[in-house]
Parts: sequence; structure tokens; C-alpha cells
Amino acid sequence: MPELKNTTDANYRGSRSMTHKWSGMQFSQWGEEPAQTGHDTDKLVQIAKSTMALPSDFNVHPRLKKMFMDSRLKTIEKGQFDWATAEAAAFGSLLTDGYNVRLTGEDSERGTFSQRHTVFTD
Repeated sequence: MPELKNTTDANYRGSRSMTHKWSGMQFSQWGEEPAQTGHDTDKLVQIAKSTMALPSDFNVHPRLKKMFMDSRLKTIEKGQFDWATAEAAAFGSLLTDGYNVRLTGEDSERGTFSQRHTVFTD
């Protein structure tokens, strides 16, 4: 395993504020083979589509439906995931596997660039 540089190394050029806290950390590229953590494509597509599934009596803003939901579903149908869809599928796969997911911050619901809607309001 390569030696990790830390705050006492005179040649270290990175942030010196927290490197001592990581001194014993094992990095995956230096350790055992990574565990299989992926899902098959069909499962990820199913999860991604489920992020757009709302009750039939739920009133979504028409522009949000057209610009966000419908375009995301078309992209998924083509077998493509943009960054926000992949992120939603990642959250969904964790939930499917029984893990809790907690998002925090002012843009957790709407998303910084509005493509990452994780909450819909009727």
C-alpha cells in the first residue's frame, strides 16, 4: 500500500486541515477487490420509472409534468439516464436493498438545478 501523505510531510500540497483523520483509512484501489454492489439494468430502469409514479388523483403542475416527468420517462425508455435520473435510481436502489436514505440541505427536495425533484407537491 502506498504511504499516505499527511500534515507532517513537508512535500504534501493538499489540504492540511483533516488529513490526520484519514491516516488509517484503507482505500479500495489498495485493498481487496470491491464488493458487487450493482443492480441489473432492468431493475435500475424499473426503479427510475418508479420515481415518476404518482397517484392518479395527484395534480402535478403542467410544466413540471411536461418538462421534467415526461422528458425523464422518454429518456429512460431510450435506455438513457441523465445525472439526476441516475441519482434517483441510486437512492431507490438503496431503499430497495433496505437501507435508509436521508437528504439534507435547502435544495434536497427541489434540487439545485430543478432537474432533481425528489418531492412533488399537489
